[in-house]
Order: sequence, then structure tokens, then C-alpha cells
Amino acid sequence: MAVRVIVLQGLMPEWLELFGSLHSSDGWTPIYWVMEEKFRDPVRARFPEVIFHDNLAAIRGIPAPEMSDLVLFPVDQAVLEELSFHQTIALWMMDRMDPGHCFSLAERMRHWRRLLAYWGGVLRRLKPDLVVFPESPHAIYDYAIYALCAQLGVRMVHFHKAPPLRLVFPLERFESEYPQVAKAYAQALERPTREGMELSVDAQRELARINSPAQAPEPYWMQWQTDRARSQPPWWRRWLGMARHPERLVNSVRRGIAFLTDPAPANYLKLRDQDLERSYIGGLAWRRHRAQAQRRNQALRRYYESRCRPPDLSRPFIFVPLHYQPEKTTSPDGGVFVDQYLMVEMLSRSLPQGWRILVKEHGSHFLFFYRGCYSRSPVFYDDLASLPQVELLPVSTPAATLISAAQAVAVVTGTAGWEAVVLGKPALIFGHPWYKGCEGAFHVQTMDALSDAIEKIRMGYRPDPERLWRYVWALEHVGTRAYLEHIARDVMGISREENTRRLASALRGFLAGEG
Repeated sequence: MAVRVIVLQGLMPEWLELFGSLHSSDGWTPIYWVMEEKFRDPVRARFPEVIFHDNLAAIRGIPAPEMSDLVLFPVDQAVLEELSFHQTIALWMMDRMDPGHCFSLAERMRHWRRLLAYWGGVLRRLKPDLVVFPESPHAIYDYAIYALCAQLGVRMVHFHKAPPLRLVFPLERFESEYPQVAKAYAQALERPTREGMELSVDAQRELARINSPAQAPEPYWMQWQTDRARSQPPWWRRWLGMARHPERLVNSVRRGIAFLTDPAPANYLKLRDQDLERSYIGGLAWRRHRAQAQRRNQALRRYYESRCRPPDLSRPFIFVPLHYQPEKTTSPDGGVFVDQYLMVEMLSRSLPQGWRILVKEHGSHFLFFYRGCYSRSPVFYDDLASLPQVELLPVSTPAATLISAAQAVAVVTGTAGWEAVVLGKPALIFGHPWYKGCEGAFHVQTMDALSDAIEKIRMGYRPDPERLWRYVWALEHVGTRAYLEHIARDVMGISREENTRRLASALRGFLAGEG
């Protein structure tokens, strides 16, 4: 059966191989493809009739040249009312484009309306059978497509990742639980014993990592971040190294010249008083922006640390590890709880007498290569610290110690919630993580649900380790062991060909109604 597909980004060359395979075997035909400009020729060579759209142009709201005569989708009050929830998420998502109070609310609304008008017109003209996202949409233009597909009834699919277990799951809506996992989990709970149910080496390794962290290696995604952070030692150590090794000084001078002369990397930052479509930052302006961002990150660190106090673990508390932002894990995966203050405020209003909320900032917010200053300000920390029974903790406080001592752990989607339930501690989940249906994870998006969950925890509820084990088995029974990003490519131990075969099989199953 022929399937007309809109393809949105994805890891290359694997994504091209995936749709080449589906085209040859199942008749899937990409009719519109958004990807980095450097992949235009290989995509067009494989699919000559496809409309290719540079992803940076798509993010900026610049139409594909082939759509110059497009009849735009009418955006009126009814449309905006129906998509008002998505609009809230999209406006927060645009933080990643704002290097520092350059993207006003009026400009963000203009961008959102333009994206809806363009992509609504594209969907109406092309009438795709399926829109494929590599993961939950978080580049703003793709989130507009996601919202429109939900409104217009266009079928869509993305891969939801469970990184600790190295699994992916095809889903239509990232807000949903995995229906086949829920079915497999229910069947697993009915079995009197574990006979015939085995966990993979990956799953056993992950459970061992959490239960015995000193004896287990760091997960690959954490190791990648650690390696990047270690790549920049303190300035005095770099100078000492150059004094001992003159060749390092020569290399440093070369890098300095390249820093001043090389063009800026491709980016989509919004400059003050410029339309987003024509807002390009390059050359020295980019370097100046990066230096300013690093200084702002360090200033944020100093301010945050000035509001911290050492933790007192002798009294009951709920541990809240904040998420790095702007990032997919909270926007869109967190829904309205992309505003993490809302989560902490709800917890503060539901707290039993004598309990506290211990909040710890994500260490990545202050790293030199990240954009933590885009989504944080001193006011955010002031607001958190002003809430009753809320205390801010130093970033250096070990998360494992806090999880072990806490009555519960509260996250939007973070790995700390997963680690909590494995360690026998309840998790309060506000967003849509891969383990949302897990034993011990309370999905709490309303005050009533949160109050009920905290009361159960106060009365002594603890996750059942046997039910947790069976949930992990259900995940593995249904999920696909495959990779979607470059940092997983080298650790998965599977070839590109096998990865393509597995992803193709998962997509076929989804389209056949098995997802």
C-alpha cells in the first residue's frame, strides 16, 4: 500500500536508509522532507520528487521555495482557541531562540501564527497519510505541525526513547502511555512466577547501576556530557600546560585565529529588533554572544549558590531535581510543567506538616557549552526560595544521597524519578517520561491527584520491586532496541543495517495498528 509521508529531520544517513528501505519494500514515499541543507543532494538523489526544506529555514518560518504559491491555512479565533494549550508550550519552546530578552511576546505570537498558517496550508495541499518525527517535536516548527495534525486528524508517529534501557517505542502522541506495554504489563502481573520472563543484559546493567552506583559505569548520555565538561580545564591549568609544552601554545594561537576568523555555526537565534526570518548572527557577533552567555551562566551560578544552604536530611522531605532548560525533556515533554515553578508551587501547597521540599538545580545549567541562561534568571531562584518550606541545595549535593533519604522524588520527566522507583522510593511525575506507567510513579497533574499521592506516601507507600521488575520486562517485551542519535550509535553494538531494519519494523507495526 502506498503511503505518502512527510519526514521531519532525523539522524543521517540512517534516516535516509530507513525511508529508502520502507519505500522499496512497502511503498512509503516521502513527499516533503525537512533536514539540514547539507543533506539536500542525497535526499533528492534518492527521492527526486520530494520537496526539500532546509531545517533552519523551517525553524525561522521561511517557506520552502516550492511552496511560494501556497494558500495559507486560515488562523482565526476558533483555531487559536483550539490550539491554546499548544500555544503555551510553543511560546516557552521559543526560549531556545532567544539569546537574551530579544524575542518579545508579540514577536513570538507572530512566529506561532505564521507557522500555523504555513504548515496548515502544507498539510491541506499535500494530504499526507503519515507525518514522521524522529522524537517528540521540539524545534517549534515541528511542534506546530504536531498541533495541527492533532487538530486536522492527520496521522503521525514519533519514537519515544527509554535511554537507560536503550529502547524506542513508536507513538502517535507523546502525552500517551505505550498501549502495548500496558497490555504486556497486565499480562506479566497475572503470571504466578517469572518463568519464561528474562531481562536483557542492558536492563540488568541499568538496575545494577542504580542499586550499586560505585560499581557501575556512567550511562552513555551522562558520559558524553562529562567528557564535554572535562574538555575545558581551568585557565590556569591550560596556561601551565602551555608553559611545559610549547606545541600547545602554538595550537592555542591557531585556535584563537580560527575563533576570530571562522564563520559562526548554523544557528537560529533571534536578534533584537529584527524579524526572525532575517535575523542571522555570525562571525565575531557569535563569539561575543557565546562569551556573554558563559559570563551569564557563571553569574547565575554565583547567585544560585548564594541562595543555597547545606541540606538537613534528618527531617522528612521531597527531593526536586530541576531539569536543564531549554530542552525537549520539559518542552514539550513536560506540558505546562515546562514552568518548573508551577510544579514546586503545587508541591508546596500539598506538603504535609513538618515536611520540606529540597530543590537542586541541574548542574548543566552552568556549564560553558550550554544555554542555561536562556531559561533562568535570579528571579526564578528568588521565587522558588520564597515558597513555604522550600530550600535550595548546592549543585554539588549528591543526588543519590538525596534520593535515598527522601520520602519521594518529584520530577517533570527526569531520570531521577526512574532511579527513585528502582531504589524503592515513590516518584511524583508531572510530565510524560518513558516510565510514566511504572510501579511507584504517580502521574500528578492536578492538585487532587497530587494530594492523593502524597497522602499515600505519608502513610508509608513504597514501590513493589516485583511489580517494577515485571514492568521493565514489559518494556523490553514490546520496545525496539535501536538508536536515534549519534551519541548512542557507538554504544549500541548494532550495525546501521540492523538499526534500519528494526526501526522499519517498528514503523510498519505502528501503521498496522500494533503500536
